[in-house]
Amino acid sequence: MHTTTDIQNENVPGTITTTLYDLILAMQENANDPVDEALIVPTVMHWLRSGRITMQSDFSVQPAA
Repeated sequence: MHTTTDIQNENVPGTITTTLYDLILAMQENANDPVDEALIVPTVMHWLRSGRITMQSDFSVQPAA
């Protein structure tokens, strides 16, 4: 278990580039129960709204088949 001090002392990169799909997939893989899984979308939305994660301007949205 990491403490706040441990996390602050680690060399964490300033940015990480990934896809939204991979981010959500990683969160789902680490969800321990349905309550955790239900929090994934609200968490991602919060991160987007707060600017904690950003989307590149050169993305395209494809509708589901």
